[in-house]
Amino acid sequence: MTWNDERLRWDPKEFGGCFHTQFRASIDPELTNIWVPPFDLLNRETSLQDLPEAYGTVTSVGDVFWSRFGSVKALCFFQGLERFPFDELRCSFDFASTAAFPRIKYNLLGNLTFLGTGEDASEDEIRKYQEYAVVPEKSSIELEEGNLIRATFVFKRATRYYNLKIVIPTILFTFLTFGSFLLDQRVGERLGFGVSVLLVIVAQAILTSDILPVTRERLWIDVLTQGSQYFSILAVAESLLVAYLHYIKVEPAEGMEGKSSRKRNDEERESFLENKKEEAPREEEELDSTNDKESLLSRIKNFHWTAEKILVLDSWCLILFPSTYSIFLIVLFASNRNF
Repeated sequence: MTWNDERLRWDPKEFGGCFHTQFRASIDPELTNIWVPPFDLLNRETSLQDLPEAYGTVTSVGDVFWSRFGSVKALCFFQGLERFPFDELRCSFDFASTAAFPRIKYNLLGNLTFLGTGEDASEDEIRKYQEYAVVPEKSSIELEEGNLIRATFVFKRATRYYNLKIVIPTILFTFLTFGSFLLDQRVGERLGFGVSVLLVIVAQAILTSDILPVTRERLWIDVLTQGSQYFSILAVAESLLVAYLHYIKVEPAEGMEGKSSRKRNDEERESFLENKKEEAPREEEELDSTNDKESLLSRIKNFHWTAEKILVLDSWCLILFPSTYSIFLIVLFASNRNF
């Protein structure tokens, strides 16, 4: 920060050719030897006054140069969080006079300068091993109305970590759920396989909830995880439907066939016993064997028909679910920039 104070001017010839000197400078009147502008961060969590004390350099014409090094924290509303984890967050630092009746006009003497952005510096060195990295080409500082200086910083998130922990596992587990369509319904592990993969997806969402931001707005990552869970639930629901259709087709048919056979057998037994009591045992055995053969053939025919229909349904689901989920992913990633 630089300013001019006419009260600090002197003639270098009268002071042995001294053109500049240093004085203690601070906002605290008890700690400063010169006047300091009441300038501070408005949306602050930590103030500029918390920075370490430093001397101010004063020239013979009254120009004062006061520089301090340290860090400040601002309270800002992030912009651009909707595209998480591919977002670029914006945060504004508002600086202005803190005096009740400010009569000071502030001017900008240059643009923002970032450490490591010179000709001899490497951008990778200043962005390495950081959760956030400042994007210098998108950051700016401007003088607003009301003598307000607004510095806007743009931060880019380290997306690789979130891709490895959330995005890629969620997509792979969802495609793995569709593998239940390859298993025959007579394999008891089919339903258990789908439920297990679904539980893995839910457990992963619970474990990674601590690293996700909690907002009222809809985030890109929420659409991905919830959509993947819905596809997995639908895959498990299809397995339940197939199990229902399989057993509802086979068992009731066998029961009905058995009832009709037993009824027909009873009627025939009564007629044979009344007319030919002596030939009844032999004819009863022949009739039972014939009915058993018809019931068995009907059962096998019905079973093969059910298995064939289930196989067709699984084949359609094996094509429909992965292709629909792939289209969902393509649309989601394509709309990431405009989310």
